Amino acid sequence: MPDKVNYFQARIMMTKATAKFRLAARLRKAGVHEAAERLEIEARALAAICQPVVEARIAESDAILADKEE
Repeated sequence: MPDKVNYFQARIMMTKATAKFRLAARLRKAGVHEAAERLEIEARALAAICQPVVEARIAESDAILADKEE
């Protein structure tokens, strides 16, 4: 895992986290609870790394749009 994650890396990692959550849901539905739990833990870890980066980018974009509207 890199020390610093840029926005594009964060978006890719969020996509991977989403896929892991979906797969975990399918596994849980199929009755494979242990594997689903492990995948959910991995997905939460990925999301925890990415979320601040994505939120900062959104806030930055909102600030730019607010400046343009004024």
